Amino acid sequence: MTVSSLIALTVPKEYTPHAFAGLGLVLLGIGLFSARKTMYLFRHGVRTNAVFKRIKTSRRLSSGKHEAVLIYTYTDTHGREHELSHGTVESALSHPTQNSLVVRYNPQNPTECIVEQDGLLSPIIFILAGFVFIGASISQINF
Repeated sequence: MTVSSLIALTVPKEYTPHAFAGLGLVLLGIGLFSARKTMYLFRHGVRTNAVFKRIKTSRRLSSGKHEAVLIYTYTDTHGREHELSHGTVESALSHPTQNSLVVRYNPQNPTECIVEQDGLLSPIIFILAGFVFIGASISQINF
């Protein structure tokens, strides 16, 4: 079921453009907030390497299935070790597993970190999805 068909089932037809606009604004807001946080970490974050440590099994909430994820560790400037999950074993089998990743973490909150190579991917996806839904709402307005 697509988002547009779900909205069509739950929202009366005359309010569909408003529902699309609302969803678009929410997605745009999430993307902009995430981009702001990412840019802060790129400007002020401490750059370090996270080293592959182990494989951990976690449960996906949506399907209830168990999935193996890759766990990396990095050390902050105070010598404390922090863990970061990045990628799944299935994705690692299709692409070679990296022994280390370059990360940036917040010096005031070292558990808040991003992987440099993936830094802006998530915010860009949310921002683009927001614009798509806002555009869809504009296209449904009868002038």
